[in-house]
Amino acid sequence: MTEPGAPYRVLARKYRPSTFAELIGQEAMVKTLTNAIATGRIAHAFILTGVRGVGKTTTARILARALNCVGPDRSGGPTIAPCGQCEPCRAIAEDRHVDVMEMDAASRTGVDDIRELTDGVRYKPVSARYKIYIIDEVHMLSKNAFNALLKTLEEPPADVIFIFATTEIHKVPITVLSRCQRFSLRRVPVELLIEHYRAIAEDRHVDVMEMDAASRTGVDDIRELTDGVRYKPVSTRYKIYIIDEVHMLSKNAFNALLKTLEEPPPDVKFIFATTEIHKVPITVLSRCQRFSLRRVPTELLAEHYRALAEKEGVAAEP
Repeated sequence: MTEPGAPYRVLARKYRPSTFAELIGQEAMVKTLTNAIATGRIAHAFILTGVRGVGKTTTARILARALNCVGPDRSGGPTIAPCGQCEPCRAIAEDRHVDVMEMDAASRTGVDDIRELTDGVRYKPVSARYKIYIIDEVHMLSKNAFNALLKTLEEPPADVIFIFATTEIHKVPITVLSRCQRFSLRRVPVELLIEHYRAIAEDRHVDVMEMDAASRTGVDDIRELTDGVRYKPVSTRYKIYIIDEVHMLSKNAFNALLKTLEEPPPDVKFIFATTEIHKVPITVLSRCQRFSLRRVPTELLAEHYRALAEKEGVAAEP
């Protein structure tokens, strides 16, 4: 909850991960970075790719803190768990560190923009361990801008690190890609998202109600649910209705639900889950913010099951 007198922050910012431990669904990347930091084999350039909203910019900022953290006693080195207390950690979190620069390539696409950026590469960091350049939507750079950037990537100073983020990795020249350590950020699994949202709801003191549409498909079930919509939450800010396998609802049930979706009370939220989106009426879809979650890659599943086997003391065979 917001402290009395504190300025309000939207939930997306309030619950934005600030450490790798809070970053969900990206275990493979976190493990790779952990090993790199532990062995001192840190790449001079990283490129993060994935769909919008998966956490590329957030990951870049966490990485910047991890590489420049000095610990509460100012004697620490790069760490996978930045303390959040030292001056570099706090300055980076507040977007005021002079040695960590962010650039949006969607609005600064030209060669002059990149030259302005790379002109500062030859100077030592002012107060941090590394001078870090975060370039978002890097695929938007022009051909000449990429060429200007390439020279610096070929012979980077030891105390400079580039972190690129892009939603269209195929538009980044191979000459740039070959000089970066690449991480493909995956969509977060539905189960993990539900667990995460439930934790946020508990923190915000929000009532959450779940319904499995696979077993309750009729209009009476929906009417029973929506009858409670008109009442205020008992002890929380929002009432949240989670309806799983929503495509299983009957046509009449969808019609009963639609009226509530058209004029929802301000303290009521709906979260639907489905494996067959094409069976959900367009009238319902048009009133929802939609997220399409991808399958978990085989390599990530294998790693996850291997970790479970180790935790349970079971020998895992390839």
